[in-house]
Amino acid sequence: MPIHHKKISGSIILTLLTALLISACGNHSNSTGKQPPAKDISAPCLSCIKDILAIPNLYHTVSLDGTRLNIDLPYNYELESKGGTYEFKWKLCDLNIDSNDPDYYYAGFKDMLPYKHFQGFDGRLHIVKSKDPNAVTTEKFKSMQKDGDVKILYSDSSSVIYIQNDMYYTLYFQYLEAQHAFAIYLNEEKTVTYEASPKQLTDLAAVKLRMAKNLFVSHKNPEAFDWAAYKKTLSLLESGLFDSISDQLYGNINFPDKEEMFSTTLEGNYQLVSMIKSPATLSSLRSSLDKIPQNSFVTTKATFDQKAVSSIAFLRGDDDKIRVAYKDSQAYILEFKGYNGYISYFVCCFTSIQAKPVLLLTGNYANTQELPNLAAARLYLNFFKEGIRK
Repeated sequence: MPIHHKKISGSIILTLLTALLISACGNHSNSTGKQPPAKDISAPCLSCIKDILAIPNLYHTVSLDGTRLNIDLPYNYELESKGGTYEFKWKLCDLNIDSNDPDYYYAGFKDMLPYKHFQGFDGRLHIVKSKDPNAVTTEKFKSMQKDGDVKILYSDSSSVIYIQNDMYYTLYFQYLEAQHAFAIYLNEEKTVTYEASPKQLTDLAAVKLRMAKNLFVSHKNPEAFDWAAYKKTLSLLESGLFDSISDQLYGNINFPDKEEMFSTTLEGNYQLVSMIKSPATLSSLRSSLDKIPQNSFVTTKATFDQKAVSSIAFLRGDDDKIRVAYKDSQAYILEFKGYNGYISYFVCCFTSIQAKPVLLLTGNYANTQELPNLAAARLYLNFFKEGIRK
């Protein structure tokens, strides 16, 4: 029976997901005796998954420290954890995965779009040493299932999407010749904290599999991209978040002028995007933003009229340092350097909704909603320019 948990206590949600995976993966271990075959599902669903896998995406490159490996992640993903204290044991086909092995390495992924009503765990990549490139195969995996109620939604030579005990699993494996190791991506989805239909969960599993299949593929992406095309790469649940934000901005454009800011709110109380429309505030912010250099950091206090930024958490700090990472005729990506040297990003865009000038920005009055990299910032930049109802 595979066992995986963090020694350091995490959130209740992560604990629930871990317990569910232990239960569901308990039938993955090898067994003697004849087992009933896993059941494949209907062709229409298979066709749908194949269509999702074929959609091109945009990726940014991150390094896996200590492995000499780089991986490419979609713009809305980041590394949640890597290395560190974590326990995992699983006999996957003929491959023994044991986090106590000195050569074992893992990286956890985080989707920055809170479709689960929180931003958190979205699968792990396990790097496991092996001299046998055939230790894991799809056919071996299928033959080792004990329960006949395993439903295979999709499979090919390097991956399986399946349902077991109401859990949706995405499994991808690739042998890395240069490292003499397997890269194993495993994610499980069950609606513990959110509601989703079987169609949405199948769609989500396929989107995650597409991500896994592109981890070790090099991509070159333009700084600017078509929002409508990018939105098609998102899962139905992720795409729905942007629809909700757009609808809220459009529907609340007439919020009282005496209120400095309107912030959209998603399930889980996430306020990812806000809107300012006071003409005086827009003019002051535009003037200050144009003065920020691209090659050196300046303090927010010395740059902005404190009354104008009183409702913007990202720009209120006395000693926080910022510089322009990108700008064009209507938008800015600001690079923020915290007191501890931590780098994050903030996006603001001058545009109009229902013919009324507004400033759209990431975060709100109390929360900076820090974006961890330029890829995430470009995602919001293009959303502000092209994804908002006008």
